[in-house]
Amino acid sequence: MANENNNNAVATVTEENKVTQKLLMDYLKQTNSNLLQNEMAQFVAIATTFTLTPWKREVYAIAYGQGNGRKLSIIVGYEVYLRRAEEFPQYDGYETKFNGTGADMSCTCIVYRKDRNHPIGATVFLREYTQNNQMWNNKPHVMLEKVAIATALRRAFPSVFNGMPYIA
Repeated sequence: MANENNNNAVATVTEENKVTQKLLMDYLKQTNSNLLQNEMAQFVAIATTFTLTPWKREVYAIAYGQGNGRKLSIIVGYEVYLRRAEEFPQYDGYETKFNGTGADMSCTCIVYRKDRNHPIGATVFLREYTQNNQMWNNKPHVMLEKVAIATALRRAFPSVFNGMPYIA
């Protein structure tokens, strides 16, 4: 017998657990105390516009520098791109392939759509994306593949990803 109240559901969207501006601001104040008020507002606008949830690690805000040189990066988690593509009825998978080595290494991602005669692809080069930090230095293939997949998905599904911040 089905439970009409759905009390056994793992997660349900209700007014009590809906992502709101207040919840996002509370989250930011507790986890990113170095963000300025206008940076918090930018983060909240992006998160609410694209229905991104920081406590599910879908979106991050990182501020660098000080004064006029200060820069805010709003970063979307890599899995958001994959999950949203999979929810799109016309999505039909992807493939990646690496070429070259060192700074000349590239990764190509091909995305397939059921409603297109030709796949959509993107090739990204390590020399253009590496950030010379621990993750890029220790796992260049993983990082470059993430960029290639996100770039190809943005091209294949512009209506889904238009304006969404890039992955780290």
